[in-house]
Amino acid sequence: MRGPVPTSRRPRPRPSRRGPFEKGLATIAPLALALLSAAPALAQTFEKVDDSTRDQLPATPFVGAAYGFIWIAILAYVFFLARGLGGVKNQIADLQRRIDKATGGAAASGERNDAAATTTPGR
Repeated sequence: MRGPVPTSRRPRPRPSRRGPFEKGLATIAPLALALLSAAPALAQTFEKVDDSTRDQLPATPFVGAAYGFIWIAILAYVFFLARGLGGVKNQIADLQRRIDKATGGAAASGERNDAAATTTPGR
């Protein structure tokens, strides 16, 4: 038997009865407050730099490399797709051989067995 429940035990907290709007507001409000309070610190003034000597990279090699990468990816995809299709064709041919072997070659020659020849659908 269990003894009496100690009086120092706290009751369980009740589940929240807030709806989805209140829960969303309670989640977003602290984040929005933190972002808005930091906004003045993030503000900067724009100062134009005259006579700047900065290196500019030509775009042509990067565009060529990107196109090359895409073409290699497409060709690899087509290669693996064709390879998988070849495996499926081999499996289908193997199953056809097994079916022909099990039925005595009737399926390959186009002959129908007696049960299929005498039964007509819908009668």
